[in-house]
Amino acid sequence: MKTKVQKWRSSFFLILLFSIQVLTAQAQLSDQAEISLITCRPGDEIYNAFGHTGIRINDPVYRIDLVFNYGMFSFSEPDFVPKFLRGKLMYWLGTENYKDFLNNYSNQRRSVFEQNLQLGYEERNTVFYALQNNLRKENRRYLYDFFFDNCSTRPRDVFFHNLESLQIDSSDTEQMSFRQMLDVYTSARPWADFGIDLIIGSKADREAHIKDQMFLPEFLMLHLSKTRLDGHALVESTTLSLDYEEDARQRDKDKWFSPSLLFSLFLLLELILFLRPGWFSSKTIKVYDALWWTLMSLCGLILLFMWFGTDHEATKQNMNTLWMHPFYVLLFKKRNRKLYIFFALFLILALLQQFFLQSLHIASMLIILCLFIKLMRHLNNS
Repeated sequence: MKTKVQKWRSSFFLILLFSIQVLTAQAQLSDQAEISLITCRPGDEIYNAFGHTGIRINDPVYRIDLVFNYGMFSFSEPDFVPKFLRGKLMYWLGTENYKDFLNNYSNQRRSVFEQNLQLGYEERNTVFYALQNNLRKENRRYLYDFFFDNCSTRPRDVFFHNLESLQIDSSDTEQMSFRQMLDVYTSARPWADFGIDLIIGSKADREAHIKDQMFLPEFLMLHLSKTRLDGHALVESTTLSLDYEEDARQRDKDKWFSPSLLFSLFLLLELILFLRPGWFSSKTIKVYDALWWTLMSLCGLILLFMWFGTDHEATKQNMNTLWMHPFYVLLFKKRNRKLYIFFALFLILALLQQFFLQSLHIASMLIILCLFIKLMRHLNNS
């Protein structure tokens, strides 16, 4: 019969042995381990409208089956809303059990693709070491940037910074701007498309080179499928782990009520007011115009705040401020012909600049035309 000391010693050595095994498993993978890129289709909400990326480490020997997820953040973060709006919200790398990860996306009815990567033993461990280093307390947190530092660019960098011989076949890569890439995902969400086009600036109109395109998860998946490592294809196989493609097709259906339709109707109304002002009472027209000046001024303040009051790179240098600005409040004070002309010239400038600085949403152009006709009407009456 064992004494208490013997039992304590036995327990100690069992704990020590288990700890060594865990540390060994964390230090390197077995030769049966596999590394995959996980790509999740877009969801129903605006915050998940562009999909998601993770890296799966599956090692049956050490019983590891984890997804390394760079998209972790907390709603309980102090001052969450101000930090989010100002671009100061910290994201971090976390790990999830693979089955739990799949269950989460199954509940959201979002397809999940898995690309099994053809890596050698040393290459797998190189990637694993990089993920472990990123997971360290002092390294896991980072300042999120929508275009240049997000849950998709971080996995991209894990591969391209640690596997030096990776080469992408860019021969058939379509040249696109950041804005055009976003349009792929927002074409069936007309109001989100309009809002995003309003709030992001001219940086979104520069060409996104092949590695830049990987800021979107599905583009990362696409380009990895055309990447070679030491002469062979990096992606060995692609599996549809969760099939909700019918849901994805439903999400991609166009919505009939759009900003373009709404502001086309407003443009028609502005033409009627310009050509037949007597059809409406002067008081009704005055209230109607005041609502426009108020809305344009408030939205202009938001655009200026996103440009100068935040750290979001995507919202800076926004040429929409030429036509949507807070100075419309000056029109409440008194009729001023010079002010009407001055604002009208800025509207013309806003339309012209789209050919060399920042493209405009069709709804934005309709609003500019509405404002221009409205100013001309006031100019005629002044």
